[in-house]
Amino acid sequence: MRTSQLYDLDLVYEQCNEVGLKSEFVNPDLLVIHLIDDITLRFENNIITHQSDGTVVNDDSLIDLGDDGEWHTHVHDFEFTDPRGYYVSIHYLDVITELLQEKY
Repeated sequence: MRTSQLYDLDLVYEQCNEVGLKSEFVNPDLLVIHLIDDITLRFENNIITHQSDGTVVNDDSLIDLGDDGEWHTHVHDFEFTDPRGYYVSIHYLDVITELLQEKY
């Protein structure tokens, strides 16, 4: 069974403050980062995940765009791919700075 490592939400919050991104704790386990317009990036710890093989992870973590969509990840590295199959892997602690670099 996969076990999850919790995200360091305090460190992500500090990163947001340092670069001027508005972020807020909804509760101790949920940090919401306001990107642009109504787009948010959410980091959440201590959620319950029911896996397809019937196992349950009680202290799982996930990152999503907060739009009730299907997209989310439970790991510490984001993987972005292009149509040719090339990909880059970015650790969750580097996502904030990478997003800001692409913005300008």
